[in-house]
Amino acid sequence: GGLLYGAINLGGDVLRQSTELQQQLALIRTQFEQTGEAAAGISFDQYRRELAKTSVDTGVAADEVANVQRQLAGAFSDPETGALNFQRASDEGKVALRYSKVSNLPLQEITDSYTAVSLAFRDDAGVPLGFEKIADLLTMLENRFGVLGPEILKFTADLAPLGKELGFTAEQLAGLGAVAQKASGKSGQVLAEQLGRILPQMKEKSSELFDLFNQNAATRPEANGLLEAFASGDSAKALEILVRNYKLLDDAQRNTLANLVGGSRQAATFYALLDQSADTLRVLDPNGLPDDSGAFDRRWQSYKETVTANVEQMRRAVEELGQSLFEAGLGDALAGMAAGAK
Repeated sequence: GGLLYGAINLGGDVLRQSTELQQQLALIRTQFEQTGEAAAGISFDQYRRELAKTSVDTGVAADEVANVQRQLAGAFSDPETGALNFQRASDEGKVALRYSKVSNLPLQEITDSYTAVSLAFRDDAGVPLGFEKIADLLTMLENRFGVLGPEILKFTADLAPLGKELGFTAEQLAGLGAVAQKASGKSGQVLAEQLGRILPQMKEKSSELFDLFNQNAATRPEANGLLEAFASGDSAKALEILVRNYKLLDDAQRNTLANLVGGSRQAATFYALLDQSADTLRVLDPNGLPDDSGAFDRRWQSYKETVTANVEQMRRAVEELGQSLFEAGLGDALAGMAAGAK
């Protein structure tokens, strides 16, 4: 009796999720018709098949997968025509869903954070940074510095527009978050708030920083380079010069530097980067970190071997079978089974 009751309950869940999925797919089909398959990058039938595969692969209900991908299709729409890119939404959605399982972060938070980083750090052709690249970067920084990837994601997402404007790459910005978290133990949100004040303040005080360097015989040769880096919009280079020369400043000059970047509270985070100068210089160097290609995929493959992941995948496979039955016209039968169990 218990087994039958469980099966009927599962049938009720399948019916509910199938109904919700059908509602999502109806909206998506309309969007496909308005966008056109060429602009969407994928046919609707192929998209539907990929959605089912993603649901089984990640253990996330198909209606939730569809909801995430609808949001991403808008986020990655063509900037000129506004056409929704469902191919990109399908690819990036899979990464976001996988990361939500590995990190235990809420799916909406991951989707928002990944999208913020992706759209801020476009390449020269205007193409947003891929989610897989972001996941690889976060995983590599976790492995390299012993920090929490989700916190680095929050940090990078909060600072992404500012970081890009100030001349940092996604790798440099996320790397700074990793070094600061390792040294201070603060959350990504707190670090982002403090560095979000320090970095613009450094640029605003570039003349005073030039004078500070010019007053010291040991740092004077770097003074012009520091000013030029700020003037050219390359705050990453300016920060590298500051970190590399910090130990050459005397105590009075170091106190002056702390006041210039915004006072003791902000300076504490700044000093975390200065104290960990070797790591800070490493993440600012474009070639300073190890190759991160495939780092997240290796983490995902390890996760898939867990019992939890296997159970979730089995459940989604059953739901996908139920969805196929529902689409074949057997939804009423499932509804009757669910009602009869009550």
